Amino acid sequence: MLQISGFYSETDQITIRHKTSSGRQFIIRYGEVDHDSIKVKVGDVVKQGTVLAKTGKLIKAGKPEVVKNGKVIYMLHLEYYSGKGGLDLKKPLTDRANLPYQRRSDLIDPLELLKEGYQSTFGVEL
Repeated sequence: MLQISGFYSETDQITIRHKTSSGRQFIIRYGEVDHDSIKVKVGDVVKQGTVLAKTGKLIKAGKPEVVKNGKVIYMLHLEYYSGKGGLDLKKPLTDRANLPYQRRSDLIDPLELLKEGYQSTFGVEL
């Protein structure tokens, strides 16, 4: 576990360096989590199945920011970094000069990683 800190709209983020059984390493930032529900701390070793936190409610000006049909919407913000920018946070994940997303240059689309995880968990290809 690399970092836990404020994220935005009164939520937090948890950043973890992952290492697969094949030796591949990468960083995932789990954003928009509820501060009071965080179950891990910096330095912890987490394994598959570890509960990190609950998703948080985005709050702006004291009110829920995302509401649809009168219901508050909760979601997980997920950022996948290949590690080419380092497997630590010496080079921060947020880079305000790197528009439009203001993230480090090794941010990549997590879709293939999510498909791989789904297949490993359920034995089903998407």
